[in-house]
Amino acid sequence: MPKKPIIIILVLCVIALALGYWSGQDEQEVTSGSDVKSSENKEPEFLRDGLVAYYPFNGNADDESGNGNDGTLSGIVNFVPDRFAVDSSSIEIEKLPSGIIIPSSPKLEELDPSEHTVTYWIKAPSGLPQKTKYVFNRNAGRNQQWFYIFDTFESGNELYGAVRAGSGPGISDLPATGRLELGTWHQVTFSTNSDVTVIFVDGIVQGQYDRLVWNNSLSGIDFILGYTRDEHGSNNQFVGLLDDLRIYDRALSAEEVKALYEFEKAS
Repeated sequence: MPKKPIIIILVLCVIALALGYWSGQDEQEVTSGSDVKSSENKEPEFLRDGLVAYYPFNGNADDESGNGNDGTLSGIVNFVPDRFAVDSSSIEIEKLPSGIIIPSSPKLEELDPSEHTVTYWIKAPSGLPQKTKYVFNRNAGRNQQWFYIFDTFESGNELYGAVRAGSGPGISDLPATGRLELGTWHQVTFSTNSDVTVIFVDGIVQGQYDRLVWNNSLSGIDFILGYTRDEHGSNNQFVGLLDDLRIYDRALSAEEVKALYEFEKAS
């Protein structure tokens, strides 16, 4: 066989091997970069353990926990960019009274008042007046069962936010706690176990109190996000943005709350 074809074949083999090597290198670099990214945003293993309802508000009020606790819009609720600047991925409540109604269901009815967690993201406008705002509650007129509230306080010329919770009738309140800067996204978490209710803001403990126990004497009452049905409802309408509401049938630990904050926060 002439030498020239053999040389050509050898050259082509070398080129093919070189291309295969560099292709493998590029693929390895892409995979490595992908691994790093997925590692940074890896869903915590505990995230769905005991999850009763989850509302990411991606253009609707659907429950994405798989438990079917879908909400319905009431009044005027806008879907706006979230803390990641993704369009239609959080809700904005600005009209009175407006919010989201979550019909009662067996899963929600079975929620243990002495063992549960409610967590959500909130952004209240800097011009919010100094008043109490109902963020998430369950009531029937004045006979309130439980509520999670956002308060605004004035210190000098500065308005700032705080959060608290309570139950009724004969309303038993947890003290307002946690200084929240208005106009900024914050994660708020209430974790109740058999002994205490712990309030977290942005994954950090703000206060630990005697366990908040709901009044569960009523059944079939809707859960309400953004306002309350009592006669003070229009005055206590929450105005601002809400996102990623999660309800658990267990108390998240401090480590889990911190991990959830790290997973959900905008970098």
